[in-house]
Amino acid sequence: MAALLLAGSYIKSPSYRALWGIGLCAWLSIHSHNYTLLALPVLPLYVFLMGGAQAKRKALSLAGVIGLVLLSFAWEYLAFAGIKSTTFFNQSVLSTVPDYTFFTFWFCGAFLSPVYFLFGGHFQLPLLTVIIGTLLLGCCILVIWVMGTPRERRLGLWALLLNALPFLMVSLGRYMFAYEYAFTARYIFFTLVGSMLLVGITWTVLARRVPAGNFSRLLAFGIIAVMISGQIFTMPFWQKGYLHMSRKALNCYQAEEGLINDGLLLVNPQHPLGASQVSAIRQFLKNEVWLKVKSEENWRANK
Repeated sequence: MAALLLAGSYIKSPSYRALWGIGLCAWLSIHSHNYTLLALPVLPLYVFLMGGAQAKRKALSLAGVIGLVLLSFAWEYLAFAGIKSTTFFNQSVLSTVPDYTFFTFWFCGAFLSPVYFLFGGHFQLPLLTVIIGTLLLGCCILVIWVMGTPRERRLGLWALLLNALPFLMVSLGRYMFAYEYAFTARYIFFTLVGSMLLVGITWTVLARRVPAGNFSRLLAFGIIAVMISGQIFTMPFWQKGYLHMSRKALNCYQAEEGLINDGLLLVNPQHPLGASQVSAIRQFLKNEVWLKVKSEENWRANK
């Protein structure tokens, strides 16, 4: 976010100080979460689309700084983990890419889910979420494209890219999971800014068509009230869901059931699993290969 704000300042008054400030923020960003690796290219794209005079030159300068940041990250990663860390073991993730599962996951998570989450803090029915998200997204794109100025259209396009690029990385790691993962709130962190921009641009465009006065103000406050109410009234669903998960985790850690017949332990021999937990894990993993350790004595040989 700081890099985005500095990019706006860099457009108005280009300077080396602003460039390296953006670079520092970008460096900190990818060290806090690797999913933002694909978010960094939106910074020079923003300057290119919204930079006005000499936009191309400004964008190329910023792209050079971002390139140095990415090279620095790659060097640090290899220095820390070694060249063998580049070996990709999970071949099944890439074996089916690209296919409709990946693109459906990416589209829902990048565009439909964040727009929906502006008006509702929790989803219960993914199909309903898809329908509402499609209607909201379609309305925003239609209004901006038909009624917006060229600058507003460019900003709308950039807002879509701001959501699309980071979620490509999320989708690559999660598209083989359940479909509902695309609507998980933890990933909204990467896409909420773009959706807020789309809704904000849409309102800016519509506000020019709505007569100024009390009606315009009431409409604006009404939309804000709907957004806030959506978060407040869906909070109990979050509390219920997290309470359920917390109880399951507590039961898992405090389980006092004995070892199952074959002495199966998962990851740590000091914390044996009960029979019901093993059954649940088996069902969850769906016949995936998992670690078997017969006893604590051969733990070192099998770990």
